[in-house]
Amino acid sequence: MIADGLRQSNEYTFVNRDGIRFPVLLKSAPRLKNGELLGISGIAVDMTEQKDLVRRLQENQRLVAIGATAGMVG
Repeated sequence: MIADGLRQSNEYTFVNRDGIRFPVLLKSAPRLKNGELLGISGIAVDMTEQKDLVRRLQENQRLVAIGATAGMVG
């Protein structure tokens, strides 16, 4: 919990003005002075491109595995 002085990273789905959903990583950290919570600093990162790259990599790996299996059979 941020009030405990811990940094956090959580992923959420946001919706833009056009109603399109997209993944966002929120990173937050407390701002403390003498153990008292003064506020929170944070940043939001659009994860759309990273998610797409991971999906494409997994698909390529799947196709490579299928090709390797087909090569052993044929």
